[in-house]
Amino acid sequence: MTRMDMTCASGDDQTLNCVRGVQKSASMLCVEGEGDCFSVVSLREEASILEEAELSLDVTLSQSGMDPNAYSRLYAIYLILGDLTAAKFLWRRLPPNVRSLDEMSHLRGVGLRLWKGELREVYQCIHAHTWSPIIQKYMRTLERTVRLNSISLISKAYDVIKFDSFCELTGCSSEDTGRALVSRLNWQLDEGSSKLVKPKREKRDDQSLKGEFSDELQKLTRIISAIEN
Repeated sequence: MTRMDMTCASGDDQTLNCVRGVQKSASMLCVEGEGDCFSVVSLREEASILEEAELSLDVTLSQSGMDPNAYSRLYAIYLILGDLTAAKFLWRRLPPNVRSLDEMSHLRGVGLRLWKGELREVYQCIHAHTWSPIIQKYMRTLERTVRLNSISLISKAYDVIKFDSFCELTGCSSEDTGRALVSRLNWQLDEGSSKLVKPKREKRDDQSLKGEFSDELQKLTRIISAIEN
């Protein structure tokens, strides 16, 4: 939990909760030790260090703030960890010279799509920009985070889901990519006219989690409804 708090500028708390529900399973962020993404522990530690560095700045001596890359990293970390409130608040206090940078602007674009629950646009924004070497690994981690947590939520909430909706939620850019992902997950794809994906449901032994499951179902239903309409 960060020290920051604010309200959703869009005023749509349900959409914001939807996105947070998709991203909330931090344990699925990354396999520890993988070279192409970050672990949750390392990201939280880095965020803490960057926050302390920002707090320690003497604003009377440094009107430009931290190094721009430090702000970009912190903003990206907030997106990965699903702390969209902190990301929005960080954007508001960025020094003008940092806010005007092209890469920071593109990062904000990704954040805005996450606020609105526009997962298809999130994937598109990530791939539409050539990220600097420093930020590239964060964006790969963010993409993986959104995809893995979407998969987890689908497996908990749905017996069947339309193939097109599955591709939207998981960022599959083509039918072949979607089929390959379904195969890797060991899920079933009905190739009939309706083209339905049948997830392998996650087992939920603890009866106390029924309320949480119901909340997740409602969140994912709202996301898929927005996609299909």
